[in-house]
Amino acid sequence: MLLMLLLLLLLLLLLLLLLLLLLLLLLLLLLLLLLLLLLLVLLLLLLLLLLLLLLLLLLLLLLLLLLLLLNYYYYYYYNYCCCCYYYCCC
Repeated sequence: MLLMLLLLLLLLLLLLLLLLLLLLLLLLLLLLLLLLLLLLVLLLLLLLLLLLLLLLLLLLLLLLLLLLLLNYYYYYYYNYCCCCYYYCCC
């Protein structure tokens, strides 16, 4: 009788240990999932930053093109056109 009770207690203890191990494993899995989610958010943020940088680069390129165009027009109109005393000989 006592041996049976001890065996039952041991079995209960083993079951409790197994449950604890399962809980720990579940917690670890949850932590891993959270880490993966954080990594995904960081990756998305990096992608957004890259996109913003690309947009900025495109804007700078457009500005440079505009400046070159303005420079060309300025050079064309003011260097090839001799205007003096409200009279222009272009």
